[in-house]
Amino acid sequence: FLKLILCLYCLLSVTNASWLDFFRSCKSKDHEEVLILDAGSTGVRANYYKFLTKGDKIKLEETSDYSSDVSIANNLNHPSVVYEGIAKLLNEVIEAKNLSKERCEKTPLRIRGTAGLRISLENFPLRTRYLITYVNVRIWWNFRSYFDIPFSGALHILPGKKEAYYAWLGMNFLLHSLHQDSAGLVEMGGG
Repeated sequence: FLKLILCLYCLLSVTNASWLDFFRSCKSKDHEEVLILDAGSTGVRANYYKFLTKGDKIKLEETSDYSSDVSIANNLNHPSVVYEGIAKLLNEVIEAKNLSKERCEKTPLRIRGTAGLRISLENFPLRTRYLITYVNVRIWWNFRSYFDIPFSGALHILPGKKEAYYAWLGMNFLLHSLHQDSAGLVEMGGG
């Protein structure tokens, strides 16, 4: 259950637009695919989601998780190590899910750094910004044919308030309680 909450939390944390608008970039007859990477304080987790869609209805059909112990926060001086860890995860997903240009126009890719990267930005702003830029350029250059990567880059820092909001929203979406008595949430991250 917690894994599903985290999956939807990651899905909903990728955009400021309506979450239904997010799916428009991968056009398929009956399903949408999304890939979210959570760059946390202890490692990077890749979450692949496949949704069945019918009008405004969305149903989570499949989820797959991949992980790497490459910590962005602990490798500020080694951006190539961070990139290689992320690239390894992306290649695992491409192979496991048989992603190709022909299968879908492009699967959206978003990477969100959470508490560990927020703390790094406060303490080491130049190194953190350099790492983010380095990773974004390398990801765009090597994976743009497989994924829909925004012009501003795939990797961004997720503010704490948004992280909490999306976790709450994802949990209540799974509990079907968005339009009735909602549940509370306490999340203890590694940062």
